[in-house]
Amino acid sequence: MACPENTIKQVISQYNSGLDAYNRGYFKKAAQVYRQALQLVTTLDIEDDIRSEWQCDLNLSLSQAYRQQYQLQDAETHIKQAQEIAQALSNQIRIAKCLDSFAEVNMINLSFNESLENYKKSLDLKTKTSGNNEVDISDTYYGMGILYLCQMKIHNSKDMLDKALQIRQLRLDPSHLKIAECYDALGQWYYITRDCEQALTMYNKSLKMRLDILGDHNMLVASCYCKIGVVYHYQLKDDATNMYDMAENIIADIVGDECYEASEIYIRKASLYINKGRNSESFSLLLKCIKIRVNLFGKDHLRLVEPHMITGDAYDNKKDYETALKMYERAISMANNILGENNLLSAGYYANIALTYSNQDKYRKATSTCQKSLDVTEILLGEKSRRVATAYRTMARIHKAKYKIDKALNANQKALNILLEIEGENGHSVDVSLVYSDLSDIYKSKDDRRTSERMQEKWLEVGKLLYGEESLEIASIYSKIGYAADNANGGHHKIEPCQKCLEIEQKILGDKHIRIAKTYKHLGNANRFFHAEKALDMYEKSLNMFIELKGEIDEDVALVYDRIAATVHQIDRANYYEVVAKADSIRKQLSHRPSAGKSSEDWQEEKKIDDE
Repeated sequence: MACPENTIKQVISQYNSGLDAYNRGYFKKAAQVYRQALQLVTTLDIEDDIRSEWQCDLNLSLSQAYRQQYQLQDAETHIKQAQEIAQALSNQIRIAKCLDSFAEVNMINLSFNESLENYKKSLDLKTKTSGNNEVDISDTYYGMGILYLCQMKIHNSKDMLDKALQIRQLRLDPSHLKIAECYDALGQWYYITRDCEQALTMYNKSLKMRLDILGDHNMLVASCYCKIGVVYHYQLKDDATNMYDMAENIIADIVGDECYEASEIYIRKASLYINKGRNSESFSLLLKCIKIRVNLFGKDHLRLVEPHMITGDAYDNKKDYETALKMYERAISMANNILGENNLLSAGYYANIALTYSNQDKYRKATSTCQKSLDVTEILLGEKSRRVATAYRTMARIHKAKYKIDKALNANQKALNILLEIEGENGHSVDVSLVYSDLSDIYKSKDDRRTSERMQEKWLEVGKLLYGEESLEIASIYSKIGYAADNANGGHHKIEPCQKCLEIEQKILGDKHIRIAKTYKHLGNANRFFHAEKALDMYEKSLNMFIELKGEIDEDVALVYDRIAATVHQIDRANYYEVVAKADSIRKQLSHRPSAGKSSEDWQEEKKIDDE
C-alpha cells in the first residue's frame, strides 16, 4: 500500500514541533505534541511497518519527555510499548534505543548496575548491526559517560565522553545539539576534576552552540548559565550571582519554580549566600530544594546528598558544629550506601567534616578525617590531581589552626607542587592563587616577612591573570593583603593595599556601595595607630555611607562607632563615652529585633529542614 505523502508530512511536522519544544525545555508541551502525533499515526492509512516504526519512535520520544519531568513510571510504560513494537519489527537499532532509554531511567532510580547492563546490551546490538549507525553508537557512549560520571568513575567517564564526541564531530553537522551536549558533559567532568579553565571552555562552547541554534530562552541555555555560575563561584568570581539569576529567570518562565531545575538554582544560591553570611536566605532556599527533591525522588536518593552537605555548611557557618556534623554524616551515609565506601563524592565531604572538627579544636579527629579524604582521593585519581592538592591544602589549614606551622607549610608546599606540575610553572588557577595566599599567611606566622611578601606578590600576580588588572576580585585580594599586613613602616603595608582596593571599587561601583563603606572602615583601621585624624576621616565616610545605605540601626554602623570610640580615646577622651553610648544604643535596639542573633525565621527554617 502506498504511503500518502501529505499524511506523513503531518506526522513529521508534529514530531519536529515536539522535538523543538523538547530541546527548549517545554517538556509538557513536547509530551502533548508527541501524543497527538501518536494518535494521528494510528489513524493513517499507511503501511503497517511504517506505522509501527513511527509508533516505536514516538513512544520513545514521549518517554524522554516524561523522564525529563521525572515522571518515571509513565516513561517506563512508553519504553515498554516501544520495545514491544521494535521486537515485533526485529529492528535491532530500535531495540537498542529502547535499552538506552531503560538505562537512563535506571540511572535516575540509582540502579547503576542495571543501567550499565542495558547500555552494554545496547552497544552490543548496535555494533553488530550493519549500516550507518555510528551516531546511534555515540548515543550509548554518551549515556555510559554520564552514568560513570554519576558514579564518580572519572577515568571511565572521560573515555566514553571522548568517544561520543569524536564520532559526533565526524558524522554530524558542526552546529548539531548533540555536539553541544558532549561539550556540556565534558565541562562537568573538568569541573569535578577541578580544571576550571577547561570546564569553562567546554561550557562556553556548549552555550554558544545552544544560543546559535535555539536562541537565549530555553532550558539548555539556562543549564549552561547555572553550570558556568558554579565554576565562577568556585573561582570566587562575583559573576556567579548574575549567571544564577539569568538561569533562574529562564527556568521560572518555562517550567516554574517547583521543578528539579529550579532546585538546582536554589542549592547554588544557598551556597553563595552561606559564603556571604546570609544564613536565613540560605536555609529558606535549602528547604525549597529539599522539598522538591524529596517529592521527586524520595528521601534516600543521590540527589539529596548535596543539599544535606550544603545545609551542613550553613550550620558550620553559624558555628553550630554538632548539627553541621550530623548533616555531613547523613550525606556521607547516603552517598556511601549508593556509591560504595570509597567514592569521590564522600572523599570531598570528609574534608568538610575535618574542618568542622578543627573548628571544635578536635585536632586528632580533624587530621585523621582529612587523611581519609586524601587517601580515597589518591586511590581514585592518583597522587597528581587537583583534588589531592585541595586535600593537602585542607590538611594545612588544620595544622595551622593548631599552630603546627611546619606541618602546615609542608602540606601547602605539596599542594603547590602538584598544581604546578599539572599547570606548569606559570600556573594561574584559583587553586594556585589560594595556595599562595595560604603560604603568605604561614610565612608571616614564621616571622619570615620577606617570603610572606613574595607569596603575596605571587598571589596578586595569579589573581590578575585570573580576573584582570581591575576587577572586584582583585580589589578583594588587595583588601585581604592589607588586612593581613603587620603595622611596620607606619602602617604602610596595610594602607597601600586598602587604598588600591578602594580605587578599583570606586571605578567599578561608583562612590556609594556597601563594599566601599567597608573599605573605608578598613582604611580607618589601617591608619588608626599612626594617623588618628586620617583614621577618623575614613571612619566618618564609612559611617555616613552605612547609615545612608542601611539605616542607622545596623550592626555595621555600631561597629564603626566602636572604631571611632577607640580612635577618639587616643586623642580626645572627652568625646569617647558619647561615641560608645551611640554604639550601645544601636545594639540595644538591634537586640529587640527578631533578626538579632539567630532569628525566629532561622529557627523555623532549620526546624523545617530537620523535619524534611
